[in-house]
Amino acid sequence: MQTALKRLPVLFASLLALTGCASSPKDVSNEPRIKELALVGRCLILKSDASLIQLGRPYPHLAVESPFVTLTTANKVGIVKAGTQFHIVRIERAPTYFDGMFEALSDLAIARIETGEHTGKEVDLWGANFVLPKAGEMMEPYKECPPRHDAVR
Repeated sequence: MQTALKRLPVLFASLLALTGCASSPKDVSNEPRIKELALVGRCLILKSDASLIQLGRPYPHLAVESPFVTLTTANKVGIVKAGTQFHIVRIERAPTYFDGMFEALSDLAIARIETGEHTGKEVDLWGANFVLPKAGEMMEPYKECPPRHDAVR
C-alpha cells in the first residue's frame, strides 16, 4: 500500500504532462485560401435580432447567435438588434474543441460591431460549425451593407 502511495505523485505528474493546452487563436487572414473568400473588410447587416453570447472553453469569446451558434453552448450577455452593422476585421483559426489530448481548430470570422449598443465589441459571426462563405454566397443571418455614397472614388 505504501509503495502505491509513493507512486501516486509520479502517476499524477505523468497524467498532467499528457494533457496539454489548447492552441492560441491565430490570425490567418493572409493565407491564400482565406484571401480568396474576400471576407475581410466586408460590411454586413444583421437581418433580425439575435442574442450576443459568451462562449467558453477552449477559446472564450463573444459570438452572435445564429443557426450555427446556439445558447445551448453559451451564456447570453445581451441582444444585438436587427440592422446592426458589422465590419469583418480578420479570420482566426482557433480551438473549438479540446479534451486534454485532442483539439479541433476552426476558422472563425471575427467582426467589429459598428452600430448599436455593443459598438466596438469584436464577435464571431458564424461559429465553428460553419464553413466560411465565398464571395457572393448567402451569409445568414446577415446581408451585405449597401454601397456607401460618401466613399472616395
